[in-house]
Amino acid sequence: MHSPVPYPLRASWKFVVAAALLVLAVIVPSASAKVTTATSSYYQLNGTSPVTGFALTGYTGKNVYVGVQVSGAATVAVPTTAQTGLSLPFGYASFSGSQIAFTGPAANANAALAALTISAGNLPYDAKGTTNDISLTVTAFEQQAGVTYNPANQHFYQYVAGKVPWSASTCTVSANCPGSTGANALALATSKLGQTGYLASITDADENTFVANKIQGDAGQPAKNVWIGASDSAVEGTWVWNSGPENGVNFYTGVSPTGTIKTYANWASGEPNNYSPGENCAVINKKSPNDPVLLTGFWNDLPCTYGQTAADNIEGYVVEFGNKAVGGDYSGVDIV
Repeated sequence: MHSPVPYPLRASWKFVVAAALLVLAVIVPSASAKVTTATSSYYQLNGTSPVTGFALTGYTGKNVYVGVQVSGAATVAVPTTAQTGLSLPFGYASFSGSQIAFTGPAANANAALAALTISAGNLPYDAKGTTNDISLTVTAFEQQAGVTYNPANQHFYQYVAGKVPWSASTCTVSANCPGSTGANALALATSKLGQTGYLASITDADENTFVANKIQGDAGQPAKNVWIGASDSAVEGTWVWNSGPENGVNFYTGVSPTGTIKTYANWASGEPNNYSPGENCAVINKKSPNDPVLLTGFWNDLPCTYGQTAADNIEGYVVEFGNKAVGGDYSGVDIV
């Protein structure tokens, strides 16, 4: 039990209940594999403090993916001495920040978690449970090729490289527009972590940035012209998401420059323009054949059959996993 803190000291330093303050979910992959909840109770702001108690169990001999996110005006870090044997997933620049991730053997990941620190600037004193409080979330799962994790919405993403069309037809039969072959059907046939996949549905700027920057293409750059789950094949000019929790949601209507954003969209300048008949499907990270500039994060409409020939400028597609707006009914994942 902690001794009472005099109010003048609390006002100048503010101690924050953290780590155990907010438990978002606990989804245990097996009877033995899990993340132990942190035992730290208080972290002093305006300084750096150790985070104690987070540990992986049941992953012995396996390579794991670990994601750590901290809320509020704080950052977490793994010291250089505890980074041995670990790698950063594509799109992550360092072992410090408000959102970090690393992969490697479970033993090395545990060494990193044991050395984890949290830093934050000073904040005025306020009551527990207000916007100044800080929470930590640690997510762990057995590493799988190409699978990355977005702690902001607790969804998983897999980039699949390859020259493949969105669908093999113009796909006008239904609002869901499943097609018979192509990236959309392939995504729907993919299963990971107890979830059925779907082409990524991007609902806000943070998710757009995550998807755009964490799918690796040539020469260590983000992949270009990557299919996402957007289409206006059912009704020309009515762009909808085709699967997942946002299935059927109309996020944009019309063509540039007079179109209307209904929820969220990040079209490149002049897009969508339905330039040629059948430009009814969308890619992220627009890259025109004769333009040296990769427009990372910006969308373009293309024919749904684009990608069937070697000359077509398509690099792959992004599969998303998560059957809820935040999170999903996963297996093999521990979120604490």
